[in-house]
Amino acid sequence: MFADVDRFEFFPTLIWKFQVEPEERPGLNAALGTEITRLVGDRSTTPAGGTWQTDQNLHENPVFAPLAQMIQDAALNALTDLEVDNQDIVITGCWANVNPPGAQHIRHNHPNNFLSGSYYVTAGAGGDRIKFSDPRGQTSVMAPPTQNRNRFNSNNVIMPVAEGDLVMFPGWLDHEVPINQSDADRVSIAFNVMFRSYGEAMSRPMWKGSAGG
Repeated sequence: MFADVDRFEFFPTLIWKFQVEPEERPGLNAALGTEITRLVGDRSTTPAGGTWQTDQNLHENPVFAPLAQMIQDAALNALTDLEVDNQDIVITGCWANVNPPGAQHIRHNHPNNFLSGSYYVTAGAGGDRIKFSDPRGQTSVMAPPTQNRNRFNSNNVIMPVAEGDLVMFPGWLDHEVPINQSDADRVSIAFNVMFRSYGEAMSRPMWKGSAGG
């Protein structure tokens, strides 16, 4: 017989969801959406279900300055949670994704960036999800039937999102966008964040020698 039992949740993968103030969302999303439409241009020649993407420099566009500041603030919040010592960070890429009905974005990650994420300009019912995959690849080797799916026995997690949500996660975490089952475009803005000078500030050994001189 057991006198007691302790459960430990080691090696967690943190994902953050920041919600813009409700009164700020309509104006912000209208401005972002209008500029994205202008940048994407004519979409008449793209096959049904195709995805349109802008260049990766939206953070340099003045229209996106409020969003760029929010990304910086969110990243600093995440680094504080993780107790990372160096918080001198920059946005290394920021681009819009326009997914019409039937479009999807297959499983992928964002190499060479510490944090990545997405801000949702439009995300109607049926196009309001992002899917994350378990980074522990070997868990699929033994997958017995379960009574209920939960965070301890699932290989994938689908997170609901809404317009005005900013989701942030480690750049190495595999994720995908399920098929847009709504009747309208799903518009999101993806981004990457990295330490400004990784080689100078972050690549040094994390230990000290015991000898002097």
